[in-house]
Amino acid sequence: MRRRHLIPVLVAGVGAFLLATAIATATATGSAGKPSAYVARVTKLCNSFTPKLDRLNSLMLQAEKRNETYAYGVALAQTLVVGLAQDTMLRAIPVPVSLASKIDPVLGRLRQIDGHVVSAIDDGKRQDASAYLSQLKAVGRLAAPLNGEFDRVGLRACGSDQK
Repeated sequence: MRRRHLIPVLVAGVGAFLLATAIATATATGSAGKPSAYVARVTKLCNSFTPKLDRLNSLMLQAEKRNETYAYGVALAQTLVVGLAQDTMLRAIPVPVSLASKIDPVLGRLRQIDGHVVSAIDDGKRQDASAYLSQLKAVGRLAAPLNGEFDRVGLRACGSDQK
């Protein structure tokens, strides 16, 4: 992979992530509301990200088949940024008290994963391939049970429906 060419993609992606964070924070309401409204809002959010993530996954699979490491790296970097944006917006939605005991552990796992993703992006900017891969392995390990956890709390749109 031509790492020096991947850096502008990562920097632009981090900018997009920061913009999404600002938007999510600005649009988060102060009250948690009803559980059904929370589930509907989170489902809508995850459904809005699914086509983007599917497209990026398709690009990675195509690049892998053609052994195009640069194209794969670009799609992977974009996937990391899109995932961070979704997670940030998801965490900005106030959780109703009645759902907190179920949802908070899942959101906590997202925070852990996102910490590793941010570290991976930083490692990529520093062109530290070993550290980058180490962070991605940590992401994979932490993310493995995530779909099932989302499904168990009634958020399939963020879980197995999103893959």
